[in-house]
Amino acid sequence: MSENNLRAHFRQHFNISLGAYLKNYRSHQAILYLQNPNLSLTEIAFELGFTTLSAFSRIFQQFHQRIPTHLQQAIRSAKAVRYFEEFMTRFGFFIWHCWFLRIELLIRSTELTAEALSSQQSAVREILAY
Repeated sequence: MSENNLRAHFRQHFNISLGAYLKNYRSHQAILYLQNPNLSLTEIAFELGFTTLSAFSRIFQQFHQRIPTHLQQAIRSAKAVRYFEEFMTRFGFFIWHCWFLRIELLIRSTELTAEALSSQQSAVREILAY
């Protein structure tokens, strides 16, 4: 089958051109790749078959109405928020409880110091009273 026949059959069966389908597929695959913090935009563009970063950005913006850098930053900040929420869910109560115990110990030690000081003051008063 020739390339022209393939394109004609593809359009006939899927009601979209092969080129448009590939652009759509690549732009949606890019979203998956953008979630990997270890990949740069250039690596993602070349992995998806784009020859230049500008071509990748242009096609991506056509489908998603934003440039890939903005989406990558949004994904990373959302992951940071989710990580913090998960951390607080898992360990937040424990951390809060530890701080509460620490404050309680400080209050108790202050009370004990105040009691010791007042008992020393009363002992000094008794001695001076003699």
